[in-house]
Amino acid sequence: MTFLCLEGATDDWSVALMTEGGTLGELSFGREKPMASFLVPAIRDVLQSSGKTIKELDAIVISSGPGSYTGLRIVASTAKGLCLGSGHPLIAVPTLKSISWQGVKSQAYDRVIAIIDARRQDVFCAIYDNNGTEILAPTLLTLSESCFDPWLGGKAMVCGNGLHKIDSFTWSSIVEKGSPRIAAFSLFPLAQAAFDKGEFENIAAFSPFYMLPPNITQSKKA
Repeated sequence: MTFLCLEGATDDWSVALMTEGGTLGELSFGREKPMASFLVPAIRDVLQSSGKTIKELDAIVISSGPGSYTGLRIVASTAKGLCLGSGHPLIAVPTLKSISWQGVKSQAYDRVIAIIDARRQDVFCAIYDNNGTEILAPTLLTLSESCFDPWLGGKAMVCGNGLHKIDSFTWSSIVEKGSPRIAAFSLFPLAQAAFDKGEFENIAAFSPFYMLPPNITQSKKA
């Protein structure tokens, strides 16, 4: 099975071509290469360098949010166009759940807290147990000394690109810090499970989970 995975929930966006055997190709970019101009060329380059065509794929996989309004919208519209043109199914993976997978798959943590920078002291956050079951649904959370009190019993990991915000809090010393990276290849394990179950999106009706309107999501850092 071969998936084209697209991650656009943050300023650091990426494209990956994935199989059960690993990564066939990957490109990652930041703000210096705006997604609106470079996403389609990046998809073309990853496919060409891997010797694959769109027709040889089994599915198009995207990060469904929450996150950057513009990034999620561009990824979704591009993926929908590819699916309509190729006949491939669309798989949408919740962004916070894909971030949490690094901790969940290890089975080493009672709680995995996934956070995405939402500007200022806010983060998009969701919490999962060691089976990947959601115990706090995705929410907009203001970081504080007590914000995670109900979930810090036992061993906890915090991961995602909001990690840089937690060091000033005393609880940061008692949690394991995972990877801050949010990348397209991380979508594959959950997408594979969805594919096996036939959990595909309605291409025409699908819309990302933005959580915040564009004027807030795109605001400058304080």
